[in-house]
Amino acid sequence: MFYQIIGRISFLLIFLNILGVLHSQDLNHFIDNNRFLGDDGNTYFYIDYEFPYNELTFINTDKGFNASLEIEISLLYKGKKRVLKTFTNEIITLSKNSTFSNEISFLDRISFGWQKTGYSIQLQFTDLNTEIVKTWTDELILLDKNPLHSDIEFCRSIGPAQSNFLPKYQENGLLYYVTAGHNAFLTHSDSIFVVYELYNEFADKKEKTVRVNYEISEKGKRIYSLDRDIQFAKRKIKIADGFPINNLSKGKYNLTLTFSDLENVKTSICTEFFFVKEFKLKNLRMFTDLKDEYKLLQYFVTSQKLKVWRKSSDKAKNNFLSKFWAENDFIIETEENEFYDLIRDRVNYCNDNFKHHVKGWKTDRGRIYIKNGAPDEIVKKSSNGSSAEGAEQNTRRLGKLGVRRYEIWKYYSKGEPKTYIFFELQASGDLKVIYAENDSFENTFPNWESYLGDEFDSSLLQ
Repeated sequence: MFYQIIGRISFLLIFLNILGVLHSQDLNHFIDNNRFLGDDGNTYFYIDYEFPYNELTFINTDKGFNASLEIEISLLYKGKKRVLKTFTNEIITLSKNSTFSNEISFLDRISFGWQKTGYSIQLQFTDLNTEIVKTWTDELILLDKNPLHSDIEFCRSIGPAQSNFLPKYQENGLLYYVTAGHNAFLTHSDSIFVVYELYNEFADKKEKTVRVNYEISEKGKRIYSLDRDIQFAKRKIKIADGFPINNLSKGKYNLTLTFSDLENVKTSICTEFFFVKEFKLKNLRMFTDLKDEYKLLQYFVTSQKLKVWRKSSDKAKNNFLSKFWAENDFIIETEENEFYDLIRDRVNYCNDNFKHHVKGWKTDRGRIYIKNGAPDEIVKKSSNGSSAEGAEQNTRRLGKLGVRRYEIWKYYSKGEPKTYIFFELQASGDLKVIYAENDSFENTFPNWESYLGDEFDSSLLQ
C-alpha cells in the first residue's frame, strides 16, 4: 500500500475575529492543471485547486464555522469570454482553531475533456463572505496526437479509498490524495511519490517498453538516479512510483523524469521541483495511564513491537507513542494529527455507547469499532439457543441461556469485507465476539452457531 505524507508551502496571514466572523486578508491558493489522455482520444484536464483555511473567511453558524467559496468556470477564445458554470462550495469546520490554520485546506477538482486549440480556461474564485475575488487563467494546450506520457502529479498519500472522502480522487479502490502546487515533503518521510500515465499507440496489438529515468538533484548535483523499464500492451497504464528522501536535508530539490520509447527512439523530459522541510515529533497521549495506552496499542501494533514496549522505560514508551501516532497520521503536514483525532472520537463514541462495568473502548464492540470504524450495517436479534446442537454443553458452561441479544456487524464498503457476531454470553448486557470473518486477529468460537439457536438465519451473514 502506498502511503505518503506530504507538506506544503503556505502563506501566513493576519486574521481578525470580530462578532463571530473570522476574516482573511487575501484569497491566496494553490492550483495545478495536469493533462491526461482519455479513452476517446481527447485531452482531459484535471484542475486541482486548494485553499488553506486561513485564506478563507469563516462565519460562526449553528452548524459550525462556515466558509462559502464560489467558483465561476469560463472559456476564453479570441478575446471573448463564455461562462460555462458557476457553483459554490460550502466549507464547514467545527474547530475554531482550524479556521486560522495555514496547513489545513480545502481541496477540489474540476475535470473535463477537450479537443480544440486556441482556447484558455479561466476560474474566478469569490469568497462570498467578503466578496474578495481571485482569478486564474491557463491555456488549454492539448497533448500530442500520440503522447508518450501524461503530466506528473504529486500526492499526499496513495492508499485504500475511504468511503465518501474525496470521491473525485478515487480510482479502482485507491485514493490518490493529490496536492496542488509545489510540495514541501518532510525529513521524517521515507519517500516521495509521483503519479503519471504511459500510453501505447498500438492499443492492445503490441507490447511497448518505456524506460523511465528518475533523477533527484540539488543545485545541479545528482543525488539519486534510477532506471525502470515498464512493459505494457494496454492503451494506457497508470504508474505510481516512490523515491527515497529520508537522507535529504531541508532545502529545494529538482525531480527529473526522462521517458524513452525504446522502439521508436522517442524521448521526453519532465522536471518538477519540491522542498524538504524539518519534521517535529509531537508528544501525544490518549490516556493518562500507560496501561491504557498499552491496551489501545494492542488493537493496532504487532506482538513484536508490543514486546519492545514492555521492556521499555516510561520515557521510551512516550517516544514509542509519539512515533506511533506520527507514522499513522493521514496528513502529517497539518498541525493536527488526523489519525489521533479519529481514534479519539472513536474512543469517545465507544465510551458513550458500549460501556459495561468497564469503559466502552475496552469492550469487544469497542475494540472492533476502534479498529474498523462504524459498520456499514448492523443486524440486531435475540435468541435463547436452547434447541441448538451443543446447547447442553452451553448450559453446563453458562447456565440456562434464556433470551440473549446478539448483533451482526458488517463491513463491505472499503477493503476486504468483514463480518462479526457479538453475543450476550451472560445476562448482563455485554456482548462478546463469537464469530469473526476475514479478521485473523479475532477468534471464532468452534460452536458459535449453537449460541444462536436453530432458527438462526445464516443468510444474515451475507
